[in-house]
Amino acid sequence: MEVITSDSSSATAVATTAVAVARQMGQSESFVEEIENAAILHDIGKASWPNKALTQRASWDTRGERYRYVHPDMSAEIATWAGYRASVAEAIRTHHEHYDGSGYMRGLKGNQIPLGGRILLAADAFSSMIHAGDPRFGRTLPETVRELRF
Repeated sequence: MEVITSDSSSATAVATTAVAVARQMGQSESFVEEIENAAILHDIGKASWPNKALTQRASWDTRGERYRYVHPDMSAEIATWAGYRASVAEAIRTHHEHYDGSGYMRGLKGNQIPLGGRILLAADAFSSMIHAGDPRFGRTLPETVRELRF
């Protein structure tokens, strides 16, 4: 598995991790290519956000929360408009669904969440924990692995 350095861009780090996970799971190369595309595009909907919404860390106002919750749909729509396969858009759309049903957009749980969405969620969470811009939020590799197991 490739080591991700702290100077990697967020989308590149998520894509590298997602591809490694998909390959480790024995997925086909076409699936690996789709997951890589989905990972690169998973947060592209944030490009339409105002800067304030992108930089808020702790207290989200109502508008900031709205942006947060709709970005998977916005990103999936952009992928669809750009001509990517429906499975790429679906992985993007479901990358904040949690296995226990506590995620968002649709409240899916367990195997209702497409495999691509589950891989993206884990890769995105891994990247966020390891590469947190604020050292107070960064975690070591063992801490991150321990947290992802739960």
